[in-house]
Amino acid sequence: MSHRRQPRAVIERLLPEAFEGSDRSPLVSTFLRGVTTGALVGAAIAGSALWSRYRRRQRSAVAADPAAALERG
Repeated sequence: MSHRRQPRAVIERLLPEAFEGSDRSPLVSTFLRGVTTGALVGAAIAGSALWSRYRRRQRSAVAADPAAALERG
């Protein structure tokens, strides 16, 4: 029976240096994928929160002084 090679994970393709080395083990690979995924999700949540705060500030500035908002563009 031939063993099919499992496709590489997206994270492993994007960050191959994190998965190289003689001490590569399934546990280390799983941990690194989890850490990387957590970092990406955390960055997306933080970016979303910052964008929401920015949009809220813009709306309150327009509500406070619509003429000044038109001048700024």
